[in-house]
Amino acid sequence: MKNSVLVSVMFDFKGEQFNPSTRINLDDFLLAEHDVEQCYLTLAQEHDIGLHSHELDVMMSARLYYSEPYGIATDFIQDGELLWPELYQAWQQKVVWGDVLNAVKGSLNSEDIDQAQPKIKEALLAAYKAGFEKGKLEKTKGF
Repeated sequence: MKNSVLVSVMFDFKGEQFNPSTRINLDDFLLAEHDVEQCYLTLAQEHDIGLHSHELDVMMSARLYYSEPYGIATDFIQDGELLWPELYQAWQQKVVWGDVLNAVKGSLNSEDIDQAQPKIKEALLAAYKAGFEKGKLEKTKGF
């Protein structure tokens, strides 16, 4: 994982205290355009909390805490909060755009791309995302 963060939540349910946590791969998470709700769902899935349960409802009413950032996330955690919009923007510019530049560097020089019109950058980013989604689909089909 090039970019990741530990997410945890503390809540009480039926007289017991729970503190599930998991490490999230931010590259996959952000590329799939997940939101904060997906953090709760990921925690639930990894800790055997039913996705249609009262326990999940209680957990989702508690505050998420983010810690142990790795990679780009180190600049976007303040007092246990992850600054999602700022992280997404920086990640898109740094990580995804870096991958796009590497993919096209044989055809175009990076200075040309950096100075390209916004529509060209947008199209290249969309193509990158489409390729990522196709790769995820093929993995689920066993290709």
